[in-house]
Amino acid sequence: MVRFFAEVCALRMLLAYLRVWAQARAIYRSAYKGVMTPPVLVDLTGDGVDDIVFADYNSTVLALDGQTYSTLWNFTYPHSETYA
Repeated sequence: MVRFFAEVCALRMLLAYLRVWAQARAIYRSAYKGVMTPPVLVDLTGDGVDDIVFADYNSTVLALDGQTYSTLWNFTYPHSETYA
């Protein structure tokens, strides 16, 4: 009985994970090497929603609107590449 209960709990956890994963979507794709560091969440627009700021390996820093995921701004250091 205990084993059955543990298997049911594990199955429920798996199904919950799959429901969340099915709703996930990419909000940014890099044609270069990708995102270098974890993003910073900060309300840049003053709308009460945290926006997303992160660095890309091609020495670009980007800010995305936290509600629409559109680019607020980006700045690239020309002819350079960033390593952590």
